[in-house]
Amino acid sequence: MTLKFIKADKATQNELSNGLTGHTRQKSWIFIYSEILNAAREVTERWMVKYNSERTHEPLNYLILEEYRMMVKKSATI
Repeated sequence: MTLKFIKADKATQNELSNGLTGHTRQKSWIFIYSEILNAAREVTERWMVKYNSERTHEPLNYLILEEYRMMVKKSATI
């Protein structure tokens, strides 16, 4: 049995190592991007809740969305 070592500055001599490095790098980027997307989704969801439940809207006579819905619902039942 003969052991062959790659040269320190020649990582391309070992295809298995290169493939694993590329695969690992790709998986790392996928993980990082998914974390960024999840954080963006959370921020967007909080903004939407605040926008729809706490902020008044000029087209709705400066009512919040839930107040406007209740007003419309009351007028529809009358």
